[in-house]
Amino acid sequence: MNQVIESTIDQPRFRSFRHVLHVPLYSIVNDYSQLDETETQFAKHPWVHVDFLIYNKLDKEPILVVEVDGYRYHAENKEQTKRDEIKDRVLYKIGLPILRIRTNESGEESKLIEALQKVISDSASLN
Repeated sequence: MNQVIESTIDQPRFRSFRHVLHVPLYSIVNDYSQLDETETQFAKHPWVHVDFLIYNKLDKEPILVVEVDGYRYHAENKEQTKRDEIKDRVLYKIGLPILRIRTNESGEESKLIEALQKVISDSASLN
């Protein structure tokens, strides 16, 4: 997935973006007031991270989280599913889109392009 992200954001239309791996969730959440107690505890835990964070290189603002879900690990692990749901709620509440990619699926690049285009489109409609 790292290679897919690198090659995608190297395209001219996405060159204002950069990415980093394994970013702690607490470093992304600036305001915990919208989160409930469970979400706050989860987001502040030092081991909770996002797999990939794509951000705008000009202002360093996060624009998209990409999570890679191992099919077997996630499908057979109820606790992991619960943690994923909490992470998704936290990201939703702070207004940061998330793209989940399953390891047993294909079309990662087209899914990423679609998500980035949506971010750009949503940003343009706000201005």
